[in-house]
Amino acid sequence: MRKLHQRLRLQPLRVHLFALGATICLAGSVVGHAAETFSTEDLEFFEKRIRPLLAERCYECHSNGASKLKGGLRLDSRAAALKGGDTRAALVPGQPEKSLLIEAVRYGNQDLQMPPKSRLSAMQITDLAEWVKRGAPWPAATTTAHAATKGFDVQQRKAQHWSWTPPQATLVPTVKNMAWSSQPVDRFILAKLEEKQLAPAPAAAPNALFRRLHFDLTGLPPKPEDVADFERLSSIGDRQSAIGNLVDSLLASPAFGERWARHWLDLVRYAETRGHEFEPIIPNAWQYRDYVIRALNADVPYNQFVVEHLAGDLVAKPRLNPDTGGNESILGTGFWFLGEEVHSPVDIRQDECDRMDNRLDVMSKTFLGMTVACARCHDHKFDAISQRDYYALTGFLISSTYRQAPFAAMETHREIATQLAQLRTTEQSKLLQATAKALRPGLERLAENLSSPTPSAAWAAVLKQAKAEPTHPLHAFTTPRGEKLKPASEAGSITPASVVVDYGKLGPKDWVQDGWAFGSRPAMPGEIIFGESEPQPLAGIVTRAAALRESAWNHLVTKGTERDGGPLGTWERSGQTLRTPDVTLTAGSLWYLVRGPVRAYANVASHLIIQGPLHGALLKEFKDDRNQWRWVEHPLAAYKGQRVPGRRRRRIAAHAPRRSDGNAVGPHRARRRAARGLARAKSRPPLPAEQPRARATYRCRKARTRPPRRARCPHSARHRHRAGHA
Repeated sequence: MRKLHQRLRLQPLRVHLFALGATICLAGSVVGHAAETFSTEDLEFFEKRIRPLLAERCYECHSNGASKLKGGLRLDSRAAALKGGDTRAALVPGQPEKSLLIEAVRYGNQDLQMPPKSRLSAMQITDLAEWVKRGAPWPAATTTAHAATKGFDVQQRKAQHWSWTPPQATLVPTVKNMAWSSQPVDRFILAKLEEKQLAPAPAAAPNALFRRLHFDLTGLPPKPEDVADFERLSSIGDRQSAIGNLVDSLLASPAFGERWARHWLDLVRYAETRGHEFEPIIPNAWQYRDYVIRALNADVPYNQFVVEHLAGDLVAKPRLNPDTGGNESILGTGFWFLGEEVHSPVDIRQDECDRMDNRLDVMSKTFLGMTVACARCHDHKFDAISQRDYYALTGFLISSTYRQAPFAAMETHREIATQLAQLRTTEQSKLLQATAKALRPGLERLAENLSSPTPSAAWAAVLKQAKAEPTHPLHAFTTPRGEKLKPASEAGSITPASVVVDYGKLGPKDWVQDGWAFGSRPAMPGEIIFGESEPQPLAGIVTRAAALRESAWNHLVTKGTERDGGPLGTWERSGQTLRTPDVTLTAGSLWYLVRGPVRAYANVASHLIIQGPLHGALLKEFKDDRNQWRWVEHPLAAYKGQRVPGRRRRRIAAHAPRRSDGNAVGPHRARRRAARGLARAKSRPPLPAEQPRARATYRCRKARTRPPRRARCPHSARHRHRAGHA
C-alpha cells in the first residue's frame, strides 16, 4: 500500500490544506460513533461479500496487524474506517460517491488508486459501493479493538532536541583584563582564555590588520599606498578611530555587496542556465544577482530581505530603488526559479513534484538552516517537521505562478492604471453625451434612408444580409419593433458546473491578470471603449461583459531583455495576460469565448519549457475571425484529469495580429482583443446572448491597436510569478 500513501500526498494541494485544518480541529477529541443496528440481511452481506474482500486485499497495509500502517488508515473496524487516515474519513455511510474508499477502488482519480498493484473486479467494486450505500453495516460484537497510534507531537519534538530550544539571554562574564576589549562579545572569549590560563594573541600590526579587513569585507587586496597611509595614521593618531574609519569605508564600497552576495547566491543555487539539454538560459537571472548586491550594500534589514524573497510581490508598500524608482521587493522572489527545468518530462506531474521539492529544500536550508526534504515521504525522524508541514509548504508553491515582471516601471504603471480607472468613471457620461450630440443629425438621416419604402438596390442587398446575420451592425434596423433579438448561436450545451470563469458574472477572486492592460475589472455592457487619440476619443461601446484590453497600454516596447526558450518565449506575455481560476480537465477540452486573435497557455503541472517533442499542445493560437465573438477549442485530451491551475497555468492573452505579408499591423489596423469566458465541454458551448439593446444601436468603428510591450525581468508571485522568467 506504499503507493496509496504516495498518491494521497500527490493529491491537488488545496485538498491537503483543507484536510490539514480539519485534522487539527479534531486532533484533541476522541472519535466515537453511537451504536447502530443493522438488519440481518445487511450483516450477512457484509460477512459474505465485504469482510473477506477487506481481509484479502486491504488488511496487509490497513489493519492492526499490518507490519507498517500505511497512510494512517485502518479498515479492520467500522470505527477506524469512519475515522479515516491521514487524508480524511474513508467512509461516508449511505453516500458511496462521497466515500474516499470507493473513489480509490474505482481508479477514477489517477492520484488515488487502490489496491495499487491490481484493480478490484467490477463485481467487487459494486459490492463495496452497495455496502457503503447500506450504511456500512458491521457486526458490533466483532469490532476489532483500536490500537493506540502515536501521533506527531510537535511540542514533544521541540522539547527533545536542543536545536529547537529558544536562545536565552546570558549575562556578560566578568574578566580580569577589562582593558583588553570594550566589546561584550569579546569577553566571552577572554573569559574562557583566562579559565584555561591562556593569554590573547597580541594586536596585529597595522599593515596586517589593513590587509585582513580588506580581504574580509571586499575580498580584494588593498593598494600599497593605502597600506602606507593607514600605518602612518595609526602611528600618529588613535588606532581604534583609524580602524573604525577604515571599516566604514569598506562597508560603503560596492565591492562589499559583490563579495558577500557570492555566499548568498551559493545558498540559493544561483545559475543562469536551466542545467538541462541544450542549456536553455534562465531569462534575466542576472537581475536577481544584482538585486542581492544592492540589498547588501543598502543594508536592508534581514527580516525585510526574507519577506522580499518569500512574498516580495505581495508587499503592500514595496521597497523602491532610490535611483530608478523600480520595484526592488519583487525581485527577491526570483530565487525560487533558479533551479533545473526540463523541456520534455514524460511524467509531467512527477517532474512538478521534483521541482517543488528542490525549491523547498533550497528555501529551508537557506532560511532555516535545516532541511525539510525528508518529510516528503515521512515525518522527519528527529526535527519537528511533519509530512503535513512539507505539503502545506508545497501548497504555497503550487499556488504560485511565474512571469517576467516589468519591475522598473511597475509602480508608475500602477499609478497610471488608477488614473485611467478614475477617468473612466468621471469622463464616460460626458463623452457619451458629446458623441450623441455630434452624431444625432447624421444618424437621423441614416435612419430615414434605411426605413425608406424604396431603398436603392445596394441598400436592399445590405439590409437583406443584415437581417440574416444577428451579428451584423445593421441587424437592429431590420428587426420589427418589439421583436426580441436572439443569441448568435444556440449550438452545443453547457452547464454552470462547466464554467471556469465568466467575466460577466465574476467571482470575488476571479479577476487576475499580469499587469494592467485589461484594466482594473472587466468591461460592462454600455461602457465606452476609449480611443487612442484626441480626434477619436470614442472607439466603441461595450455590448458584452468581457476582459477588454485598454488602448492606453498599446505602445509599450520591450527592449534588451532575455526570453524563455521555445515557442512560449516568442510570445509577448508580460503585462497582457489573463489568468483563470484552477480547473481540472474533466472533459478533455477547454473552450474560450473570445473575439479577435488570442493565444492560450494551459500551464499543466506548472510546466514551463515547451521546446522538445512533448507538451506542445499546451500552447494554442487562434487567429482573428472577422472580429466576432466565437467559441474556440483547446484540445487537451492527453492531460485529462490533470490540474490546470490559473495561478500559473491557464492563461489567456492577446497578441498583435499580422497581415498576410507577415508584417505587424499598425496601431490603427489591429482589431481589439477581448475574452468573455472559459469553460470545460466536449462540444462547442452556446454563444451567450448579448445584453438587451435598443432597436437602433449605433457604434463607432473600433480603434485597432497593437498589444502592449513591457520591459521585463524575473520575479514570482502568489499568484506568484516565476522569477527571471515569463
